[in-house]
Amino acid sequence: MNSLSQANLAPQQPLVNWRRSGGARIAFHLHDIGTVFYTVGGVYVFCRRVSAGFDPIYVGESDNLWSRLTDNLAAHHAWPSAVNRGVTHISAIRLDDKASRLALETELRHSLNPPCNAQ
Repeated sequence: MNSLSQANLAPQQPLVNWRRSGGARIAFHLHDIGTVFYTVGGVYVFCRRVSAGFDPIYVGESDNLWSRLTDNLAAHHAWPSAVNRGVTHISAIRLDDKASRLALETELRHSLNPPCNAQ
């Protein structure tokens, strides 16, 4: 995948490892709600802290994380449901290539089965 330096995503943060299909893990940077993201593409997971780590609540992708997660977070269609489910953080990984973003988003929606992605 076309993953670039996470330092170009937002100020450096701790990592959270999400389970992919087949059991492999992928590291996302963990951000507090209110983080100012850069204007880059990526995949993100709304999540909540639990005793064993973090639970995924919603998986999404955007070609502009700043617009999606900083400037327009309150207008995000899944945000009210995520808040109701106790969202505490946003984890994200930079992916500039649209096909790679869509593939990873789809894979994580299936492997993590987050409740706010239920259709």
